[in-house]
Amino acid sequence: SLPKEQAKKIISSPYAWLVLGLLTLIYISSFVDRQIIAVLAPQIQDQLSLSNFQVGILYGTAFSFIYAICGIPMGRLADLYSRKLMIVAGLVIWSLMTLVSGFATSLSVLIVARFFVGISESALSPAVYSLLSDYFKPEQLGTVCSIYAAGIFAGIGVAFLGCGAIAQVCGWRTALMAVGLPGLLIA
Repeated sequence: SLPKEQAKKIISSPYAWLVLGLLTLIYISSFVDRQIIAVLAPQIQDQLSLSNFQVGILYGTAFSFIYAICGIPMGRLADLYSRKLMIVAGLVIWSLMTLVSGFATSLSVLIVARFFVGISESALSPAVYSLLSDYFKPEQLGTVCSIYAAGIFAGIGVAFLGCGAIAQVCGWRTALMAVGLPGLLIA
């Protein structure tokens, strides 16, 4: 346990914690958008007559592969440009593309939308980790990054429980639209 005066030195401002809360909420949104296709795959596959391979392209190549490739250049962009702008622009684009996915009538439209979701989501974490290091002291970054990372599992839970329930009642298109809208409001 740290002495009281030393503990006070490593506590960041309330504003920094507010920023962390907002960034974690955005991370939750990104994971809901990321996982929604896995939740909705059976309904999408049935309605658009897709094969398992086509669903794999939609979830794998159209999102994951692009996300992985774009993450490194996005890290470099976070070093050079406004991280706040990168976060907001990414949030707007992936939320809008998720919303647009709800109107898709073909696999190609879904692939293009998921491609843009992957690119825009790849901007988030490089910008966030860099930004958090400005708001918090090095002694706090382990805790801060753990709080941010908890957004992964919260987002997955919301995607599977919340979006699954929406899709069951209203269909996959409504679920995609319902997932895209909150990100636009947060932005």
